[in-house]
Amino acid sequence: MLITMLFCIGSLEEAIGAEAPYLALVNNTGSEAIALVLLIIIFLLIFSGNITCLATASREMWAFSRDHGFPFSHWISKMNEKYHIPFNSVYLTSVLSGVLCLINLGSSLAFEIIISLTLLALLSTYTISIGSVLLRRMQGRELPQARWSLGRYGIYINGFAFVYSIFAIVFACFPTE
Repeated sequence: MLITMLFCIGSLEEAIGAEAPYLALVNNTGSEAIALVLLIIIFLLIFSGNITCLATASREMWAFSRDHGFPFSHWISKMNEKYHIPFNSVYLTSVLSGVLCLINLGSSLAFEIIISLTLLALLSTYTISIGSVLLRRMQGRELPQARWSLGRYGIYINGFAFVYSIFAIVFACFPTE
């Protein structure tokens, strides 16, 4: 009943034109129970993805600070010896993420531009690092020792990842509409 009251959209065309199309489509299942379960699954996936992103960003900030790459690096790079978690880096990453989200209150276009540039930067670093490993593999040169290896399929996996990264960079530059 609650979901039906919140998202009363009956057709696919109305769902596509809605502010949050995925919520409208979930509501179009015809069953409140199924819609609620799907919304919970979506929420859990978003929540899990956010935890992963926070962990990645805070670890990268910690590593960069450990090498004195930021102002106040000594404070940011402190590692909790008991839990092996850089809490200061996690806190700072959380606060900076919140501040960046405030940009959306002023201008959604500015926020979308920042997110797009960040995506392109991330994809570019993936492409460069995967491309470097792929080049070494294609030249038959030895790779540095690592804790794990892709084995004999490594060149194929790296080749696919490299091509996909370039594909994603190209398509990330297209407008949304």
